[in-house]
Amino acid sequence: MAAKKRKLRRTKDDELIYYLDQIKTRLDQHEAYLENSLDAGEDIQALARTERAKYWFLLREARVRGTTFY
Repeated sequence: MAAKKRKLRRTKDDELIYYLDQIKTRLDQHEAYLENSLDAGEDIQALARTERAKYWFLLREARVRGTTFY
């Protein structure tokens, strides 16, 4: 039973790492756009704030779970 639990935890940790990577990529794209544009619209700023909030939420979740990044 413990092996099954470890396998499930590892699977969920891998999903968490995958989503963290995806959101970090999108966040970097939005922030680069904001940095390079002269007049960024509110919609792009809102997207960047949303992605940043998602990223920090998942990062805290990974820290709480004790997820290791390899």
